[in-house]
Amino acid sequence: MNRRENCWDNLVMGRFFSRLKTARVNQLSFINQQSVVTEAKNYIQFYNDKHRHSGTNYMTPHQKYN
Repeated sequence: MNRRENCWDNLVMGRFFSRLKTARVNQLSFINQQSVVTEAKNYIQFYNDKHRHSGTNYMTPHQKYN
């Protein structure tokens, strides 16, 4: 929150990182930082290109905004 009563600022990122942790990171064990970064990039790729969202009429983010 960067201003008073602006609590929605971090909602989208908080939801994304919550899903990242529950869907991928918590079920895996990593040997180094690079493997964590690689897995996060893979999840972002999946989230943007393949994961359909009910808020966007079941389209992927790329389909909605391109």
